[in-house]
Amino acid sequence: MGKNTKRYRVIFFGLGSIGSRLARLAAEHLGHEVYAFRSRGAADSPPGVVNIKSEKDLAALSPEVAFITNPTSLHVATALSCAGRGMHLFIEKPLSDRLDGVGRLLRIVARRGLATYIGCNLRFDPMIAQLKSRLAGRAPFWARVICSSHLPSWRPAQDYRRSYSASRRMGGGVLLDLIHEPDYCHFLFGPIEALEGTVAKVSGLEIETEDTADMMLSHKSGVRTQVHLDYFGLRTQRKIEVFGDAFYAEADLAGRTLLWLEDGRMRTKSFTALHRDDTYREEIRYFFRCLDRGETPMNNLEEHLQVLKPVLALRRRQGLEKEQP
Repeated sequence: MGKNTKRYRVIFFGLGSIGSRLARLAAEHLGHEVYAFRSRGAADSPPGVVNIKSEKDLAALSPEVAFITNPTSLHVATALSCAGRGMHLFIEKPLSDRLDGVGRLLRIVARRGLATYIGCNLRFDPMIAQLKSRLAGRAPFWARVICSSHLPSWRPAQDYRRSYSASRRMGGGVLLDLIHEPDYCHFLFGPIEALEGTVAKVSGLEIETEDTADMMLSHKSGVRTQVHLDYFGLRTQRKIEVFGDAFYAEADLAGRTLLWLEDGRMRTKSFTALHRDDTYREEIRYFFRCLDRGETPMNNLEEHLQVLKPVLALRRRQGLEKEQP
């Protein structure tokens, strides 16, 4: 971030696995003054993070930045409260599992001149950045994406049946949990014009949410993207293939290789395995850098809604969410 970066008062709402990671990075590595609102008391916080236990203490602290990392279903209500207090907003993906209150949040953010960012850390994977750079000036027409992994293996110390991912009430399920894939497709190929697909619960996993989704994304650029997501893959796969008339690219995000075929030549580049902190550290560095410079972050509320709205529309069509008023 650089030595001249301002030191911010930062408050976290939610210290699950992602919240704890981001809080630790903000405190230990980026040097910010980090607090966590823990109205129910209890739990330990990461090193360097101070617990705040009451609304009175929160008001006295007057944080400048809020990290909203609680369950998806609570994001908008928490964001509304924080925006009303004038805090810039870092919201872990996705913004919400419904659109209730989002219009009001947009109005408050605009009126108060607040920065917003929705945390989709795969945008900061060097492989995605390199693929985006290589695609510049070329005209792909088709992409194929897969994200397949085994939900019980995500957090071995936690019973997956009690996780956010397993709960409809908290906003879990592959469509929102794995929104990274539609997001980086938007990032690579431009805004999504239409999104069709099917979702289902097909495996023996003891969850109440959908464990698989197959989608077709039509981008305004003309690219069409086929996306498969699931929670039951015993062999982890995270890959994107891109097809053009004169080239082919394959980015294996799990295997850390990028293959590029063009003009009869195939080139392969290997990438260093990522530490789990790497992309998260880069995205919060980016967010604070935008605050320092007064710049509008990418994947702010308005940009994120270009991905979230079609995903939520699919959820409604599949009977996973009530119609919005």
